[in-house]
Parts: sequence; C-alpha cells; structure tokens
Amino acid sequence: MQRRRKARRRYKGEPGVGTIEVEISGVTVRIGHDAPATTIAAVLQALRTGA
Repeated sequence: MQRRRKARRRYKGEPGVGTIEVEISGVTVRIGHDAPATTIAAVLQALRTGA
C-alpha cells in the first residue's frame, strides 16, 4: 500500500509584498522582489542621473 504525498501549499502573499517602490521627481518605479541586484542598481542609477 502506497501513501500519497501531500501537495505542497504555495504561499499566496498580498499583492505588492516584497516589491521595491521608488519615487523620484514624480516618477514611480516598482521593481519585483525577484529582480537581480544588477537590475536594481541600474534602475537606481538611471533615476539618480535623470533626477
């Protein structure tokens, strides 16, 4: 007799949790929690130079 494995429950968090949101000079940018550090650094650099 084989036992069934329980299906893993995936956590469904609230929308926007873990999202980085930056607003500079009226421009709002949201970056997902799974974005690589290089992408986040590039976005911040672009906002700083454009501000």
